[in-house]
Amino acid sequence: MLAFHHAHSLPFTLGVFRTKTPKECGIAEVGEDGLVTGFAEKPKDPKSNLAAAGVYVADQRIFDFFPGLEFSQRPFDLGFHVFPRLAGRMKAYHIEEFLMDIGTIGSYEKAQTQWRKRHSVHIIQKDEKGHPYNHFSYDYIEELKRNLDNFPHDHFERFIDAMMDAYREGQRIFVMGNGGSASTASHWVCDINKGCCLGKEKKFKMICLNDSISTMLAYANDHSYEDIFVQQLKNFFVPGDVVIGISGSGNSQNVLRAIEYANVNKGTTVGLCGFSGGRLYTMVDIPILVNAHDMQKVEDVHMIVAHMAMQRILEELGG
Repeated sequence: MLAFHHAHSLPFTLGVFRTKTPKECGIAEVGEDGLVTGFAEKPKDPKSNLAAAGVYVADQRIFDFFPGLEFSQRPFDLGFHVFPRLAGRMKAYHIEEFLMDIGTIGSYEKAQTQWRKRHSVHIIQKDEKGHPYNHFSYDYIEELKRNLDNFPHDHFERFIDAMMDAYREGQRIFVMGNGGSASTASHWVCDINKGCCLGKEKKFKMICLNDSISTMLAYANDHSYEDIFVQQLKNFFVPGDVVIGISGSGNSQNVLRAIEYANVNKGTTVGLCGFSGGRLYTMVDIPILVNAHDMQKVEDVHMIVAHMAMQRILEELGG
């Protein structure tokens, strides 16, 4: 965050995170370039869900934005009286590490519970000789459990409805991703096309846009890597199709271009993302955000979503 602050010439950097309760937080309006264009403390009508994290970087110029002697209210408040003055003069830094607000009694008690659970593992887990284990695996799984505790079940059900609508109407379902997300997309197509359809007369029509290496390389060579998915959609997509983008960061440009094309051409779009959601979270009809700040755990949960979708669809189809 300090390096980010030094990379721009503004007096202030505002740490932000995505919140589910924007009316209870200081909310920043942020442009695509990261510039904070507006700020409101506990707004009645929030303009975004990007909340001030209580973590900031400033230089000496911050004092120029403090209320002067003519200001009658003492003491003054950063959120109410300083940050709005900094609009257009500060940038937002998305905090992707673990962050937990303990500004209410309820959230403070939740933090204490999580702390005790985490450290109880270190107390009880020993090998047969009484020596403590290396706790990496326990810590990893405990963190994964916490990520799953915040799973957006309502968005998952909306997503299943969209897949079943596509199935009934004979529409296509496209899915895509890069790296580990590409593997998830390919695995998912196998689970749906074979796992949900074997022995059934009516079939799903699910297509993985990252499965044809030669096609992707041709588009990357003759156009750009950012076009490898959208150009394939132009061959097959028709209005009403479902397009699923998988991006851990939520900012993979080739995924975003394909999602944008589907939005413009009357498709249903779904985004599997992590961290703060990135642009993908705000672009799609149905976002499924993994509340994790670790790429491997984001990808873990995305794979769980794929497997849950297969079993949920089998349930809809009657086994």
